[in-house]
Amino acid sequence: ATGTLAALIALEPADDRDPWRRLASLMPAAGGAAQAARLADRLRPSRAQRARLLAATTVAPFPGRAMLRAALYRDGPAAARDQVLLAAARGGAERAATASALAEIGSWQAPAFPLAGADILARGMAPGPALGRLLDEVEAWWVARDFAPDRAACLARLDELMARSPPAAGS
Repeated sequence: ATGTLAALIALEPADDRDPWRRLASLMPAAGGAAQAARLADRLRPSRAQRARLLAATTVAPFPGRAMLRAALYRDGPAAARDQVLLAAARGGAERAATASALAEIGSWQAPAFPLAGADILARGMAPGPALGRLLDEVEAWWVARDFAPDRAACLARLDELMARSPPAAGS
């Protein structure tokens, strides 16, 4: 894995050299997340450092635009940058694609999810864990479609999911 580290060092912008990303580069592409989790258990980093290390080792291929935007939304810009640089260091992209992805990360503005728990409550569902799971499911659907569905489409998806499996009151 030292070849990946050397390639990463060559790719990293001078103002963005990161020891956690470099540590992640030493993890194997296959099974790296499990190894990173064991290492994090031993090193006991902060929660944010642990999350970044694990996120950096979970995406092996160079992310396409939709995958990059989903990683930005889910993991944040630092973790997405790690994923792009590590994928490129492992030979997953040309320098121009890497530069383009890094530029998109630099200009990223997270879109606001168009629904809230109140939208589900207004449809008669009682507060509880099932409400959160349903909201998470609609949000995952929205992210998987690259944030394109508007509020009306998200509400339609919510209605579809609620009709498919109406939860018990208070669940």
